[in-house]
Amino acid sequence: MRRALLTLLVLAIAGGAWAHHSPALYDLQKTITLTGRVVKYEWGNPHVYVFVRSATEAGAAPWQVETGSPTMMERAGWFKDSLRVNDEVIVEMNPARNSAQRVALLGSLKKVDASFAYSRGTLTPADRPNPAAASSLTGNWLPTTPAFGRFVGPASEWPLTDKAKAAMTTYTDAKNDVQNCVSLNAPFLMAWPDLKQIEVGDKTTVIRAALIDNTERVVHMNVNSHAGAKPTNQGHSIGRFDSGVLVVDTINFSPHASGIRTGVPSSPGKHLVERFQLRPDRTRLTYSYELEDPEYLTKPVTGSVEWVYRPDLKYVGYKCDRDVAQRFLAK
Repeated sequence: MRRALLTLLVLAIAGGAWAHHSPALYDLQKTITLTGRVVKYEWGNPHVYVFVRSATEAGAAPWQVETGSPTMMERAGWFKDSLRVNDEVIVEMNPARNSAQRVALLGSLKKVDASFAYSRGTLTPADRPNPAAASSLTGNWLPTTPAFGRFVGPASEWPLTDKAKAAMTTYTDAKNDVQNCVSLNAPFLMAWPDLKQIEVGDKTTVIRAALIDNTERVVHMNVNSHAGAKPTNQGHSIGRFDSGVLVVDTINFSPHASGIRTGVPSSPGKHLVERFQLRPDRTRLTYSYELEDPEYLTKPVTGSVEWVYRPDLKYVGYKCDRDVAQRFLAK
């Protein structure tokens, strides 16, 4: 249990590293601390990378240090201009299990001049001293952190079919759709604590997220049928307001290697019903879902997560960088 909780904590702070690749890559029980200079800095989606050359290892290749996605790093207070090439830094990191590889997962980083510091475990709080009230669902929303754990943690709580269990045992990085910049889809995508944006319209409502790619879910309002819709990664969504609650019905998802949860794919039979409900004080909304997929689930799965209204945060739709997305396959 202790190991599982540690893994979940790392998952949250690293911005979804294991939504992208296997947790077996890094040794979470080993930490290396080094002082060095930034020789390369990549602000890319789905991972930000910092290349650091140790001050005590003359001639050695720089360490390639992986962090989370830009949206998750921004939530932690790390922005594109927070770091530059030639900055002197002190880094704590978890190295790869393969000692021949100079790659690692970032634990903490601080500039030697003390002008910037980041520590895994630091997230911008969802709560604010004077929270703003939303006039509608339109706006920027920050999901709270606990709900994502069920999608990446132990699968024992999931009602998985034998086919789903078999898929988990054979899941590898090479099967990961993220290498081709294919975003996670709902409800997995909706549970991740990166900034979301909702834009409610008369004909369509758009829900945006940029954890892996700049993803736009288009909800066709007041339409009664999915007839004629073609499968897409985010499926085909129709929506309506029921007593002020946005109800979204989605089918026609394209198969995805982690369409249910990490390592469990989805089938053409995946069906999702979601509800977006403003709380009475209008500073939060409750996102809830019911997920069905008879091929991989023995019964429907339900869940919910609170989203906090954050008009003070800017949504940036970072596009996925294919070279960055495929880099972990070479490790």
